Amino acid sequence: MLKTVDSKNQILVKYLASINSSVLTGVLPQKEAEGSSKASNAPKKKKHVGKALTMEEEFSSQSTEVERMIHDEEPNDDDIMVSFTDIQFGPREENVPGSLIMSERLAFHSKSYDYEIQKLHGVAKEHHELFVEQVTKMKEPVDLKIAKLKSELSKEVQKMEQNYTLLHGQVDVITTAIAMWLSLILSILISLKSIQKRILRCSKRWMNHYQVSRSLFLRLIFRINQQSLKRLFLN
Repeated sequence: MLKTVDSKNQILVKYLASINSSVLTGVLPQKEAEGSSKASNAPKKKKHVGKALTMEEEFSSQSTEVERMIHDEEPNDDDIMVSFTDIQFGPREENVPGSLIMSERLAFHSKSYDYEIQKLHGVAKEHHELFVEQVTKMKEPVDLKIAKLKSELSKEVQKMEQNYTLLHGQVDVITTAIAMWLSLILSILISLKSIQKRILRCSKRWMNHYQVSRSLFLRLIFRINQQSLKRLFLN
């Protein structure tokens, strides 16, 4: 919206600068030259006795083309010259001295410029107020959504922290249980090794006892056999 107003302001300023330069340099359009020649050749008319229009009323009645060009598409140079020629050289300028026409023209231009600037300022202010209102309307739900999202995120973070502490406690319990199981298994292995050593010692002893007892038994059997053989031979 503000860009549109700025472009319209630029058109108006360019427009007014061209008219100002033409007025100050004394260069008049073809329409003015023809009107002045006709006015010099024609007989003098009686002055208009009716009620004179104010500058604002005359400008409002003659500036429809300018408003159309400002609010519609960008005008060309011909449209600008025609519309402002109508404003500069109206029927009020007939039978009026040139110096008065120039001073009146300058005063009229200054007032018309002020009027247009006030109008554009009002439009820009309106658009700015509408823009601010729309921004505030859009900002309120966005702020609410952001606050809601922040609260939800804080809740989720708290839940994650609680879950982390619980998980950390469970992991501590699991690690202590695993350490206890490992220590128990190690102690069992150590005891099994000691038992194995004892079993090996006992087996060695039993083997020694077995060898000794076997040898004794074999000797005893051999003696018995010898005695029985002697008896057999003697008989």
